[in-house]
Amino acid sequence: MPNRQTIRHPAPRNAAVVSPHMALAVMVSIAATPILLAFALVPRIAVLPAISFAALAMAAIAALAAWLRRAPRHGVKVTLWDVAGALVLIGCAAAMLTEAEHLTELFTTTH
Repeated sequence: MPNRQTIRHPAPRNAAVVSPHMALAVMVSIAATPILLAFALVPRIAVLPAISFAALAMAAIAALAAWLRRAPRHGVKVTLWDVAGALVLIGCAAAMLTEAEHLTELFTTTH
């Protein structure tokens, strides 16, 4: 009878284990970076329109990538279509919160 032994691979000792709290902190900091950059680089009046434009542009890129890759529209996991939809929602919410009279003040000059 042949000798059949079960080969067991020990867990790698140098595998990094990230706690869920650390993963959440990293994801929140990555998500907050563009918003903080908008506050730092754009005049305060135009922050929401800039966030709206950026979110809608990223949604278009995500939708184009999903379309080109023929990503599934329905699934158990989050798909590129889901990301595009979330970005559209964020962009539309930022656009709805924008007040038009503040933008006219920004782009009109009075001498």
